[in-house]
Amino acid sequence: SHHGIKPTRGATVEERFAYPLIYEPGASWAYSSSSDWLGKVIEAGTEQSLEDYMRAHIWDPLGAESFTFRVEKVRPRLWGMNTRDRETGKVKLHRGRELNDGVTDCLGGQGVYGTAGDVMKVLESLLLDDGRLLRPGTTAEMFKPQLGEKAKRSLLEAMETPEWAVGHFPVTGEYDWGLGGLLVDGEKHPNRRYGTLIWSGASNVFWWIDRTTGLCGFFATQMLPAAEEQVRPFIKAFEDEMYARLKRSRPRAAL
Repeated sequence: SHHGIKPTRGATVEERFAYPLIYEPGASWAYSSSSDWLGKVIEAGTEQSLEDYMRAHIWDPLGAESFTFRVEKVRPRLWGMNTRDRETGKVKLHRGRELNDGVTDCLGGQGVYGTAGDVMKVLESLLLDDGRLLRPGTTAEMFKPQLGEKAKRSLLEAMETPEWAVGHFPVTGEYDWGLGGLLVDGEKHPNRRYGTLIWSGASNVFWWIDRTTGLCGFFATQMLPAAEEQVRPFIKAFEDEMYARLKRSRPRAAL
């Protein structure tokens, strides 16, 4: 409030995310708007809008035609957001502000609209490492731990009470951060293997890429607020079922 900044308000990245640092880079960890700022770096470096850049280098190579940062392009097909009535517990239409209300910039961390099927095209390409998006060495770098000692300690402290995050995150003490999201950094998780890349979104969407097991998945809702408590068990159930189906589908070795 001292700086007169209203979080998540404003039309541009600069207006929405021009916050003062809360620590020196590398000294700690916090969930932040770094992906939105990265979008501005890409625009400055390529002299293209982030929409044009991502269309040329990500969406078109995969045939993912639904993606756009421009909500008006998809509004006729856009599902409404939902929330839960505090008194009855029933799901009802959300009547508040849209997540990206008034935005004119391409928000690299939260601004893309698209279908679940097209999200799966991205996840599958990275799972298979098929070269349509990235060279194998670049893909491998996405799945490597990136945090120094201090930052990792801060992340692990945050993950001791993971209710702030959308998804199911057992308190294993085995997490790091990769170039694309949260990384599983050990073998204690009941499903996900070491190196699994995970993250989620404010409307209670959740994805993972487990290259060791050979499985990726995407769970989607249109629910607010983020980390809605009654959605979390469904995310866990979906993940458990996908791993169980994969296990059942693989033939056992002959004895």
